[in-house]
Amino acid sequence: MAKEQKVQSVDRVFDILEVLSASKDGMTLTELSKKLSLSSSTTHRLLNVLQQRNYVTRLDNSKVYVVGLGFLSLISSRLSSLELKTEADPILSALAQDLNQVVFLGVKKDFDVMYLDKKDSKKLEAYCGIGYKLPLHCTGLGKALLMQY
Repeated sequence: MAKEQKVQSVDRVFDILEVLSASKDGMTLTELSKKLSLSSSTTHRLLNVLQQRNYVTRLDNSKVYVVGLGFLSLISSRLSSLELKTEADPILSALAQDLNQVVFLGVKKDFDVMYLDKKDSKKLEAYCGIGYKLPLHCTGLGKALLMQY
């Protein structure tokens, strides 16, 4: 069996993105460096590349970095073509209308629920970004997914 090869800089870029995406309020360069056990110069260099490509954004008048909007262009075409999302769309719309509730579509990803779609009702709206993850035990959808085990 072939030995698994890693490219260290690519690995580090994904580490940065995963840590930032899990951080609700973003993180500073120092916080990221400490969390990932990287030097500040290495972290700064990688963040600059990610910023240039819009995958990371530095919040105005602060030193805080957050995940940027560059990912939307990567996933938007793929997400709209997901068979599950396509098949579920009319069902979600009908449920939201009939129940007058916000309805979510998500899948189990490790110990989290990852949201794929949502439909607001006429009376209620909820914010939940596509691709957003929350622990299974913290949401109604997550608890429903846990019932299959």
